Amino acid sequence: MLIGVAGGVKDVTIGDVVVATKVYGYESGKEDEQGFKPRPDVLETAYALQQRARAVRQKPDWKGRLDPALPHAQPRLFVEPIAAGEKVVASIRAATAIFLREHYGDAVAVEMEGRGFLEGIHLNAPVHGCVIRGVSDQLEGKGEADAAGSQSRAADAASAVAFEILATLHGATDRARPRAAATPSVSAARIPLTELRDCATNVGWCSDVRSPTVGDNDWWTFSNRLRQAAVDGEIAFWGKRYIYDFGKDLDSEPLIKIPREHFEEFSFDPTRLAQADNYDIFTGRLGEPPSALKGSIFRDLHVDAAEARAWLNGSGRPPPGANVAVFVTASTARIDDYEAVCSLIVKNVGTSDLNGCLVEMTELSGRRPADLQMPLTLRTDGQIRGHEHGHFQLLRGQERTIPLIFRLPRRANEWFFFDECARKYPLSANPTKMIVRIYGGASPGNALVFVDLDAGWKVFPSVKAVPSIYTLGDDD
Repeated sequence: MLIGVAGGVKDVTIGDVVVATKVYGYESGKEDEQGFKPRPDVLETAYALQQRARAVRQKPDWKGRLDPALPHAQPRLFVEPIAAGEKVVASIRAATAIFLREHYGDAVAVEMEGRGFLEGIHLNAPVHGCVIRGVSDQLEGKGEADAAGSQSRAADAASAVAFEILATLHGATDRARPRAAATPSVSAARIPLTELRDCATNVGWCSDVRSPTVGDNDWWTFSNRLRQAAVDGEIAFWGKRYIYDFGKDLDSEPLIKIPREHFEEFSFDPTRLAQADNYDIFTGRLGEPPSALKGSIFRDLHVDAAEARAWLNGSGRPPPGANVAVFVTASTARIDDYEAVCSLIVKNVGTSDLNGCLVEMTELSGRRPADLQMPLTLRTDGQIRGHEHGHFQLLRGQERTIPLIFRLPRRANEWFFFDECARKYPLSANPTKMIVRIYGGASPGNALVFVDLDAGWKVFPSVKAVPSIYTLGDDD
């Protein structure tokens, strides 16, 4: 976490705290004879930390961490965008202040270091980070506010929020304010589905759907197993029938028991199940928005606490993960006469070195190149340059880059695969899906790579972990 002070731009007052949802690098752009044209540079904070901040905002507990020796008023907590640049903005009439209002109108505060901090987090995925700023002054009257001790109060309030977020994260312990362990309460008849989610994460299910580790402990598998537990009657579910969208405070629908038969038709959206607040988790169908199913589905889901605990200790226990995280990049790195269209990056996120690692492409969408045999063993960029092949080592914390598709620099619409003997297999440049299998961790793991492209042949790759039984015929 990056904790400190910032200047208020709008809506906030001195002493308030802002947890940034995103940070605008407002100085990115192009300047010509017609003036400065912004090219927004935006970095987001970790979604899980944003959601935790929103949960902290709902209760006044964090204010109990404020230093009683400081003259705090009634600080508020905001979860909103902020802007970052190299200028100290000290007037509402300053050119930068006017520029921020015109181009970054939803930013509630301005500071200097947050964008660089999030860039460092981005380069060290899967590390999560967020920016927390106490408002120490407005765009005017900075000197007077500083003289009145506003920086100390703002920094203290930002620290209070940070410690409250840390204390309420999955599995955290707080010496200052002891909390119950993140396991379903024996005495509670039913618990929110988000509490079961926390417990599932604690026992080994990977709920990170943005930069996950591969292996059959992925969230897609968890979601399917949970649905099956509902169908089989292992876990009883309750929920509010989704009829209207007037907001949680106005939702008067009762919490009712959901029939087992409901889950034969409807399931869970894995992303919502991993990230949303409990009120915004729905039953439904993948690919259909909840609004299209009003009257037929449920929200604000709860489960039987004892049954959930028994399920997690039995058939709901996760298999071991591979301790390998996967990412993709649209790389143009040159290797001999070719450049990589995109590359898969594998990282050892475990506690020990991995030997005998291997990456294979096991399935490919569309028309397969002639004579291309599956599985196709893929080599690291170092193996390709060294004319080597076979298994490779992945030290603890180490990353390896595996180029997936190649092209000639001046022939962007012609792609190629290479096998481990450097044989070339041509294919047309089209949106392409492939399943790659990674060996070397505690268990093999699969990832689905999707390479999209625009009319100018610019590629937009993405990747997600999928279970070992996944095929390209499954719904994404």
